[in-house]
Amino acid sequence: MKKTTSNVPFSSLAKRLAFLPVPPSMADYISRGNLPSFLQQANLQEALSVQDMAKLKLFFAPFTALLGLCIGLLLGGVVDGIVIAAGVAILGFLLPDSSIKQAANTRQTTISRSLPLAMEVIGLTVEKTSIESGIDYYCQYFSYEPLAEELKVSMQRVKKFKESLDVALAEMLLKNQNDDLSFFVAAVGQAAHLGGGDLKSLLVDQATQLRTKQSLAGKTKSSKAPAMLTLPTMLNVLAVMVVIGGMVALKMGSSYS
Repeated sequence: MKKTTSNVPFSSLAKRLAFLPVPPSMADYISRGNLPSFLQQANLQEALSVQDMAKLKLFFAPFTALLGLCIGLLLGGVVDGIVIAAGVAILGFLLPDSSIKQAANTRQTTISRSLPLAMEVIGLTVEKTSIESGIDYYCQYFSYEPLAEELKVSMQRVKKFKESLDVALAEMLLKNQNDDLSFFVAAVGQAAHLGGGDLKSLLVDQATQLRTKQSLAGKTKSSKAPAMLTLPTMLNVLAVMVVIGGMVALKMGSSYS
């Protein structure tokens, strides 16, 4: 399913920044980082390129720096403005990364939640047919799910390029890097060598195990939520204290000079 502009973070802005030149070293730096992987996991690799992300960074960094400078000038003076501008420029530079990472996490969470039902549907469907037909059935009737989008691409590779199902699913797993999806790929790989009731039983059992695994992981995550919320809060407070402390130190230094 092709992404519309409204579904892609910063897509419209990236198109408007097409004129902006990107230093080759910067594009190479981004390519060697985690951002290309996040774009794949969010299924945005065709909508936003590394060049687009570099242009967004080059836009947001000076934009937020200018905003921070204005705030600093209003609060105190030139020195205050420079200190604040430097801090928020870093945040502006990282803003596109955090947005794409959030989109990737959201999509992978949706895929994980879809997996148990997909395994059950495929298992029930393939009792009298093949695993490929079961996957096709799921893709047809659950086409709105991100998991169906990924499986559809895998099936196209099987049919068009004559790849084995194991290889096509391995490529899907490499793209998404989802632990729950590896559970699914392993189950389908085993099921591909079985047939009839054995195949159905294996997939349904694996779906039950995966639900149990996700339930336990959810409970563990919930128990850690207060600590996870406290750490970002502490880091934000620390960052504000550093900025304020720097401004106070500069003021004290100027008063003694």
